[in-house]
Amino acid sequence: MSVFCNVYNRINPSYNKTLIFHIGCDSGFFSEYLGMIFAISYCKLNNINFKLYSKNSNFSYSNGWTDYFNPFCEEVYDDVHSIFNRRQRFPKIKAIIKSLYFKVAQNRTIPPYMFERFKLGMLLQFMQEPFIKKKYGFDYYTFEIWSKISNYYSYDRIMMQNTWFDSLSYTGNLRNLFKQGIKDTWRFSKDVELELDRIITTLNLPKNYVGMHIRAGDKVQEDKIYDIEDYFKLLEIHNSSLRLNNIFLFTDDYRIVSKAKKNYPMYNIFTLCQENELGYDNEEMNNKSLNEKKESRFLLFSSIQLLVKSDLFIGVYNSNPDMFIDIVRDSDTFFVDIDEIS
Repeated sequence: MSVFCNVYNRINPSYNKTLIFHIGCDSGFFSEYLGMIFAISYCKLNNINFKLYSKNSNFSYSNGWTDYFNPFCEEVYDDVHSIFNRRQRFPKIKAIIKSLYFKVAQNRTIPPYMFERFKLGMLLQFMQEPFIKKKYGFDYYTFEIWSKISNYYSYDRIMMQNTWFDSLSYTGNLRNLFKQGIKDTWRFSKDVELELDRIITTLNLPKNYVGMHIRAGDKVQEDKIYDIEDYFKLLEIHNSSLRLNNIFLFTDDYRIVSKAKKNYPMYNIFTLCQENELGYDNEEMNNKSLNEKKESRFLLFSSIQLLVKSDLFIGVYNSNPDMFIDIVRDSDTFFVDIDEIS
């Protein structure tokens, strides 16, 4: 554990106000994880005691956060947080309409929970929220700070570097604050670390390689999807001096792997993507068995470890895993959409 984390854990409980952050509500892992990092940063800057609730997280198969990672702060286990402590107090109408549109357009089934959130029970929960706070001794639900930290998702690297804080709690820029939060939390348990090492070893990946992330799947519902040619054009520009010919390709659709191997035979393509994967879908992931979720997370974490350690990384910034990678890495990180965000 870093010096920063030791100091923070001594100071953190002394703050008068407390946030219980619920991780794993309903989004993909890195959306949830970065939300936690942003919440930790917000609490540090505003002298708020950060506590975690992860017992029913959608990435969990048993205990929550500690299924994969070492503990880093006080965690609470009251089941009441699975009901009352959400990202949003009520569903965003715009998001609901957008989601419904894509489901209808793609001839997909509309899940019942989309309508259940508008039932009378939501109003009753809203009325009980202040009493739950008093009973369990905390000051902020996740949704009460979400509007403040959700803006961090749209911050590009320039804004992060130029946004400075100088206070009793922290002196430095926003990017380094996030990076420190990742350093203190992205610590796998020993058993998980051994399993990730085993998975990585099976690839027989050479020491020097390019890391590339090409996202497909349900990302098409949120943002522009770039052609595989865009990634390889960017690779050619930044690989001219390095001349790396080994690529670890992280993707959720094996058809992308097949296309890369066919169209770019000059590169050796390595991947952990399975041949039966045809695009990630968060709803499908949430409906998988606990063992399937566990195996999927191991492959995800192994892939991220490899991308972070690559000599050169090519990705798309408007993606939570790639935003994570950009914060962690210090150089040789490039994105096909960088002109649109900076």
